[in-house]
Amino acid sequence: MEHVSEALEGAGEPLSFRGIDERVTGKREHIRFALDVLIDEGTVSRTDGPRGAQIHTLAQPYRQRQDPLSDLYVEPGHSQASKTAVSVPLPYTGERGTHTQPLSGTVGAQSGHGQICGLCHTQETAPGRGICSRCDVAQPLPLERSKAAS
Repeated sequence: MEHVSEALEGAGEPLSFRGIDERVTGKREHIRFALDVLIDEGTVSRTDGPRGAQIHTLAQPYRQRQDPLSDLYVEPGHSQASKTAVSVPLPYTGERGTHTQPLSGTVGAQSGHGQICGLCHTQETAPGRGICSRCDVAQPLPLERSKAAS
């Protein structure tokens, strides 16, 4: 729609569909659809011309960034579009398709859904340093582990 509007602006005079089609790249059916929408919205007017031609006149310029229905719409007072895409890797779960690996030096074996605590051998809810949150709060080692350490 913006390209059709720019073609009519640049021509400096009303254009037939053929004149617009020569100035705008893209499929003819898409150009015709964009022109019809501009006419429906009152941005372009259509009148009958010589030899059965339809003449198109620009009533007001169309800009996609000023159209609230456009995906490139920028609210007044903002300098750029606020919609941006950010790619974030999936958290590490030990399964395929996850991208983040545990920190080096972690303790504990990995299972299919996280890690096994290296101290009490319970399933961790989230991967991390290799010990569960219960063991992380400085509770004493289990009895068999403390005997082996001495």
